Amino acid sequence: DDGSASASTTTPLQFEVHHVNATEQTIILKKWLRSGEDKVPPYCTHQVGVAGLVLSDRNELLLVKEWRGPPSNRVPSPAWKLPGGLLDAGESLEEGCVREVWEETGIECDAEDTSVLTFWHRHGLTFGKSDLYYVCLLRPRLNHPE
Repeated sequence: DDGSASASTTTPLQFEVHHVNATEQTIILKKWLRSGEDKVPPYCTHQVGVAGLVLSDRNELLLVKEWRGPPSNRVPSPAWKLPGGLLDAGESLEEGCVREVWEETGIECDAEDTSVLTFWHRHGLTFGKSDLYYVCLLRPRLNHPE
């Protein structure tokens, strides 16, 4: 027993109890601030992230910049990155990559047959959990006209 317990209590400030860890004597509260589905995973040991390496028929690579800051003063991040995010429950790696690229760019893609190019495993991230991150090779459905 790791001393963890789950609770579904709501506090007066509209925070939910995410989990309780008796061993560490901690209670983690959460509140999803965006509209739509709450994407904070239940108490777990890992989160799984995915990114799409989208390569056109002309060997052009799709990169994005994330927006940072409050909605009233958003600025692009200085670094370019592959479009990606967290895998949804029940999704395959390829499905998650295709969905994340579409959500971030509006570009529809298909996964290659052997699409996983690389992955890494990092520790000590959000909520002190580990991160498994996969990069899949994708091809855009519409390439440049000749």
